[in-house]
Parts: sequence; structure tokens; C-alpha cells
Amino acid sequence: MFQFRNLICRLRIRKLLLLMLGLLCSIAISAIAWNSIDVIRQHQTASQLGLANLLADRALKLNTELAAERGLTGIFLATSKQLSTSQLLLLENQRKQTDQSYHLFRQLLPTTLDPTSTIPINQSDPVLQQIWQRLLRLRTDADLALMERKQGLSATRWFELITNEIEQVAKLQRSIIVSNREGRHLLNHAQILRDAVSTMMEYTGRERATIGSIIASKKPIRMDQHPTLLKYREAIKFGENRCLEILAAYPQSDGIQSAITRYHEVFRGEFENLRNQVLDASSQGKPYPVDELTWYSEASRAIATMSALFEAASVQNLQDLEAIQRKADQTVMSMLATILLVILLFATTYIITYRRILTPLKLLEQAARTIESGDLGEPVKLHSKDEFGQLGQSFESMRLSLLADRKERELAEQELRKLHQAVEQSVSSLVITDAEGVTEYVNHRFELTTGYRQDEIIGRKFNKTRSGQIPPELYQEMWNTIRSGNIWEGELLNRKRNGELYWELVSISPVRDKQGKISHFIGIQHDISRRKAMEQQLNFLAYHDELTGLANRRLLTDRFDQMTDRLQSSTHQGALLILDLNRFKLINDSLGHDTGDRVLVEIANRLKELIHPDDTISRYGGAEFVILVSKMQSVDAVTDLARRISRTISQPVKVDKRLLHVSCSLGIALYPRDGRTLDKLLSNADAAMYQAKTRHGEKLQFFTEALSNQVQQRMEMENDLRNALRNGELEVYYQPQYDQVAKRIIGMEALLRWHHPRRGLVTPDRFIPLAEETGLILPIGEWVLETACRQLRQFHREGYPDLMVAVNVSVRQLEGQDMTEIIKRVLDKVAINPATLEIEITESTMMEDPERMIEALDALKRLHVRLALDDFGTGHSSLSYLQRFPFDKIKIDRAFIRNITRSEDDGAIATTIGAMAKSLKLDIIAEGVETEEQMTFLKNCGCDKIQGYLISKPIPAAEFRHLLARHQIEPDWIKQNTDPQKP
Repeated sequence: MFQFRNLICRLRIRKLLLLMLGLLCSIAISAIAWNSIDVIRQHQTASQLGLANLLADRALKLNTELAAERGLTGIFLATSKQLSTSQLLLLENQRKQTDQSYHLFRQLLPTTLDPTSTIPINQSDPVLQQIWQRLLRLRTDADLALMERKQGLSATRWFELITNEIEQVAKLQRSIIVSNREGRHLLNHAQILRDAVSTMMEYTGRERATIGSIIASKKPIRMDQHPTLLKYREAIKFGENRCLEILAAYPQSDGIQSAITRYHEVFRGEFENLRNQVLDASSQGKPYPVDELTWYSEASRAIATMSALFEAASVQNLQDLEAIQRKADQTVMSMLATILLVILLFATTYIITYRRILTPLKLLEQAARTIESGDLGEPVKLHSKDEFGQLGQSFESMRLSLLADRKERELAEQELRKLHQAVEQSVSSLVITDAEGVTEYVNHRFELTTGYRQDEIIGRKFNKTRSGQIPPELYQEMWNTIRSGNIWEGELLNRKRNGELYWELVSISPVRDKQGKISHFIGIQHDISRRKAMEQQLNFLAYHDELTGLANRRLLTDRFDQMTDRLQSSTHQGALLILDLNRFKLINDSLGHDTGDRVLVEIANRLKELIHPDDTISRYGGAEFVILVSKMQSVDAVTDLARRISRTISQPVKVDKRLLHVSCSLGIALYPRDGRTLDKLLSNADAAMYQAKTRHGEKLQFFTEALSNQVQQRMEMENDLRNALRNGELEVYYQPQYDQVAKRIIGMEALLRWHHPRRGLVTPDRFIPLAEETGLILPIGEWVLETACRQLRQFHREGYPDLMVAVNVSVRQLEGQDMTEIIKRVLDKVAINPATLEIEITESTMMEDPERMIEALDALKRLHVRLALDDFGTGHSSLSYLQRFPFDKIKIDRAFIRNITRSEDDGAIATTIGAMAKSLKLDIIAEGVETEEQMTFLKNCGCDKIQGYLISKPIPAAEFRHLLARHQIEPDWIKQNTDPQKP
């Protein structure tokens, strides 16, 4: 004892103070910290458990009422009867109960605090309000459907939407449950029990709603509904097993036992029997034993027994909470006693050390606070010679050292901020991992690019963005490279958080520590998805047609080269088909290019369905397609393919509400028979295709050598025809039209002739079809029209003012240009009476598109020109259409005139045409008249106007002038015998 007292006396004040304060602080800190932590924990546990338990109960109550409203509304939506006042009142009461549960839940929600919840508490109330707003809108839709009985919200759709809201409330309830080690059965067992009861009530509620709607509809349960009901029953059974298992772990009380007994009596007994009766009645086709409201009431009573199970457990939970609270109160008393002890100890220490310790300590404390506050400019004011003085000097030295460190740190922080700002604002993603690939940092650009938050990536292996479409070997190569200390660069296809794929240009660099070991990896990733997409698009457009997606000429050439390489070592042949849509220009001109493009896309889709995957379809230009058959089985197989293509394309194409009829011409060349190069095959198939266009019936043609010669001649004639108009090789001839009653020439038909420098005089039947195909008919036709009108004006000036001129107009002219505008321009330019110009249109041309032709002829008629129907009788026109066309004259085709005096049929046709024209108040003229007998017969038939070699063959304008001068009265040569068949 004496030695201990001496030791105390020899201790320096500093050591004595440290010893005493250390002892006191140890006791005080240990006691207070222990008791404070325990008190805080116990009080927080009791408070949080109480709030969480109450909140969960109210959420469960809200879900129960929502399920009840779901079932009742679903039943009323399923019934076809108008709701009664009692039913509406029942629904209104149920909604009030749901509203009350919602308000009770929402009132309690702001008092709950759960920092560990995945849904922040400050967001729970807005989420609940959103759920409620959706429920109110659904109620409005349901009310409209119930009151007006219109097609709208169905029982099934109502069930799905409300079930979704119930699930949202359940998620919200689970997200705000607070974990605590105390009262383990309150958290683990209570939450599991709550989930189990909620599962039982939810799926029983779904069964209540589903079967109630079926009973309300008075229809048996459908086959597709049985699996759903079975699924509900399995979920209920699962929840029941889980519930009873958890209840077995609770302290057994009378309330719990009573609730379990009541559950078995009502739900497993009475309600189970009622459900089986309903199912049996449905399967046997009998009336249901109860109505929908009785079913709803019994099901609700059964659900109430489930709720009673949890309420009984909640009583036990409250008792446990009270026990925790009592324990917390005991801890508070213990802490108060400890505080008193600490106060006594500190009071004793204060009395002993006041003069020698507290005053200097106060100065030191002031100095420490000054330094702590950051005010390092204030010096330490303590100059005593004892230990406190030495301590004051140490404080001053520390202040000066901290002041120097602050300046150095501020400079370093400024540099770090610049670096951090540069990294965060970088256009590239930055990822830092440790040597094992665990992520330690990602910048803001990474979050924007991938959609992953930093807390979802940091601390985990960096593999979330892997798409699964990159070979594992590439990742292994990457790891081998960076682990060996080298930089790896490459392109990776990754996946964003939302599932979207994107391309990145990745560069990964290793970082070494002071010992030279690799400690980290830095990855720089740049999104190159747009560049990749552009490259793919450009690559696609380089080999495909932009409109149809078919191969273009470049890809066709590549496929042809592959075919030739493959067939060199084989005995098989290939084939090339050129397909051209007949008169496709008419669709573009009349309906617009947008419609034409849609037709081309439809044709391309049809061709894709017919062609073998090894073959190639190419859009070669305009309305022309090329089909490359890489391996031809036989000529018959190619023929069959071509015919199937022709039949498929001939099927109507529906664009909007319009049905368009399209046909095609097909030319076929075989490899290697008809050519070994693509250009040769294309040229030969093109020649065959143009030959097919001239055929009647099936427009399908294989290439032949004779066709090649014919095509060569055609090309030469086409080139010559292009220069004929410019070189003045074309001339208009005129054939007179004679009136038997007036006995004079009343008109002339303008007929084109070509004076070829080598072939001589070329008749129109040889070059007009070529002009129509090449489009040269447009400038030639306008030239003929203007030349004929100028010649007519000259004849008018020479004393023949009543003379008329007839000019033929082809279908290509009507399709390819505004014929009305051209005729108006020519009439204004030449200055003749429009009534002296007659436009002739062949009957076959008119019947190709009657509706459009009527529109075109009406426009011409408004110019006051005359219209004549040429070659009548050969185009199969119907009288209904003929009445709608604004024709002034009908021309009987020479095919009926040739044997009119020898064939009773031809004579009857001529007589019928004359009578029909008279009834329609149309002029009539016969062409091809060569004998007096034909002329007399026609006159007797009522056809006074004739045209043919009996009068004159087509002659130049100078000869026609002499003919007019000599034959304005009945010519003498008419009395002569001009029948070439008589001697």
C-alpha cells in the first residue's frame, strides 16, 4: 500500500492526469456506449417493428379490400343484366371500404423510415398515389361499362389491371419492412406468414373473381380456364402449407388455435364443398347451385378466415414488442445509474485537477478547437513551463505543420479536381478494376452509355455488359494480353441494362504498383454503334437495291462469278431470266411513283417466295428484274419456274383500297449455251424478253440464234429511227375519205411513211411498234400531228375549207404525255378550226383501261376536236362502255369489209354496226374498200362514207392536192371496174 502511494506521488501531473482520465473515460465510455447502443437499438427495434408491423397489416388490409372490389366488379362486368340498386349499393360500400384502407395506409406511411429499403421511403407515398390514381381511372372505365353496357372494359381486362395494382401494393409493403436481430420471429416468421396469408388471400380472391364472373355470365367454365383455376388452387395450397408451418413456430395461444380451427371449418369445409358443387355443375352442364353474389359472399367469408390467421399471429407479435419495450426501459434505468457514476467520478477529478489541469487544458482545448475549425492563422497562447507548456508548444508546431500541409493539399486537390472533371466529362467510358477484374470505379459516361448505376457495378466482376455473342476465346486472348503487361485493343459487342446491343471500341491498359506487379486495369470504351450501323447500312446498300432489298447489279455479278466457278466442274447448267412488268409506266404516270414503288416491293416479295435460296433475284432497273438460277435441273424446270412466276405476278396487287392488275414478259437465256459472260446472257435474255412482249397469250420466250439476228436488226433499225426525224426521212401520206351521197372527198387520214436510205420505203407496221417500245413515238407523233394540221390549213387556204384530217394516236402517246396539252398547243400554233381535226384511237387501245381512257377522251373533247373509234369490231368493246365514250365516228375494220359481199356473217356484222351507229347517233365510215360491190353494199347498209384503195391508196400531199382538184365531184373512175378479183 505504501509503495503504491509513493508511486502515485512520484508520477508527473501529465501522467497522473492521463491515468485518471484514462480510467474514468474507459469506465464512462464503456458503460455509456454499451448502454446507449443497447437502448437505441432496443427502442429502434421496438419502434420500427411496431411501425413496420402496423404498416404491413394495413397494406395487407388494403390488398384484401382491393381483391374484394376486384371480384365484385368483375362479377358485375361479366353479367349481361342491368345492375339493381342493391347491387350498386353493395359495390359502393365495397369501394368505401377500399378507400378507407387506402387512407389509413397512406396516413401511416410518412412515419416509417427505412434507409435499407430498395424503394426510398420518401418515394413510397408518390408510388401509392400513382397506384390509387390508376385505380380511380379503372373505376371510371368500369362504371361506364356497367352503366351503359357498351363494349369497353371487360371482366377479364379489369381482373388483369386490378391484379397488377394489388401486386404493386404488395411490392411496396415488402420494400419497407425493417430488419432487426431482435424479435426474429417477428421479422422472419411474421413477414413469411404475411406473404403466405397474402398469397392465399390473393389467389382465393382471383378464384372468387374468376368463378364469380363465370357464374354471372351463366356459362360453363371453358377448357382454357381450368388450368388457371388449378394454378390458383396450387398457389393457395402452397400458401396454406407455408402459413401453417410458420404458425407452428409461434407460441401456441388460444387465439391462434381458434383461428386455425375456424379456417379449417369455413375454408376447407364449407367453402371447399361449395366450390366443388360449382365445378361439378359446370362440368355436367347443370345450373349453378348459387348466384354470383352468394358465391362472392361465401368466398369473402372464407378469405376472412385467412385474414384471421394473421390477426391472431399479430396479437402474439404485439406481446413480443411489449417485451422488447420493457427490456428497453430496464436498459434506460441502467444507463441512468451509469451516468450518475460517471458524474461522481468526473466531479472528483475536477476538484483534484482544477488548478493544475483544467485551466491549462482549457487553453489547450481552445487551441485545439481553433485548429480543428480550420483557423490555422491563430497561434497557441500557452507559455507555461510545465508539461502543458510543452504540450502548447507541440500544438503550435502542429498548427504550423498543418498550415503547410493544407497549402500543399489544396494544390493537390485542385489538380485532382481537374483530373476528375476531365474523366467525368469524357466522351468515352472509363472503367478501373483490380487485378482480378473487380470493378472499383466507373465514370458518368459509362452510366449514360450502359444504363448501369455505379452501385450496380462497383465491387463486382466487370462482366455485366457482356452480350454473350462474343466468342469466349476473344475474352481469353484479352486477359492473356493484359495480364502479360501489354495493352489490348479491339471491338466488342456488349449489352446495355435494357437489353440493347451496342458496339464499343475498347482499350485496356495494365497499371503496376511500386513493386512492378499489376495492381489495376484501366479500360477506355467508346460507343461506336452508330458507326457500325452506318457501315452495315453502306455495305448493304453497296450490294442491294434500296427500295426492294433485292440484290443489285454488283451483287448479281458476284453471284454469277460464284455460279460459273461452281459449274465449271459440273455438268449442270445455269439459267438467267429477265422479267419486265408490262406497261408499268402507266401505274407510275396515273397513280404516282409512290404507288409504283409499293407495287415493286410487293412483286419483289412474291419473287422471294418462289425462288430457291441458292438462286439470286436482282432488281436490274425500273420495273425489270433478273433471276439467276445457279443450278438448273432441266429446261422444263426453268419453264415451270417462269410460268409460276408469271401466274404469281398476274395476281392482283392491293394498294390501299385499289386492286391493280400487273402482268410480265419473261426472257430466258441458258448458261453456257447462250453465253458464258453475264453481259452476254443479259443481252440475250433481254432480246428474248422483248420478243416475248410481241407474243399473244403466254409472254415467255427462250433465246435462240435467229432471235439474236432479229434483235441485231432491231437495234440497227432503232438507231436509224432515232436519226430519221432529224434527217428528214419521215413523210406524211394522206388517204382520202369519200362521201357517196355528196360524191366528193370530205377528209383524209394522215399516215406515216419512212424513206430509209438503204431499205427504201418502210411501212408503219414495221417501225411504229419499235417507236412505241423505245418512246420515240412521242416526238414522232407530235411531229405527225403538227405536219398534218399544217397541210390541212394549206388545203383550207386553197379552197377546201370543209376538208378534215384524221390522225392516229397510239396508247403510248396517251400514257407518256399530256395529249390534251399537245393538241391544244398545235391547234394554237397552226390556227385551224378544232372541228376539222379528228383523232383516231384503236378499239384495242381503248379497252385496255376504259376508265382512264374515258377521262382522257373527255379532256380531248373539251378542245372541240372530233374523236373516231378505229378498227371497230376487233377490240371486244361493250356497248355500255361505247355509250360512255364521247366518240363522233366509228370506223369499220377492213377485216369485215374484205369479204362483205361473199360472207353472210361479215355482211350481217356490217349491217349491225351501221344500225348500232345510227341508234347511237354516230357517223360511220368503212376502211379497206376496194370494189364497187363493197361500196354499194355499204351504202345499202347505211354506211355512206368509205376509205380504201377504190378511192386511192395513201399518197403524198402534192398528189393529194391534184386528187382534190380533179375529184370534188363524182369521179369518172368510180364507174370503172376496180375489183382486183375480177378479170
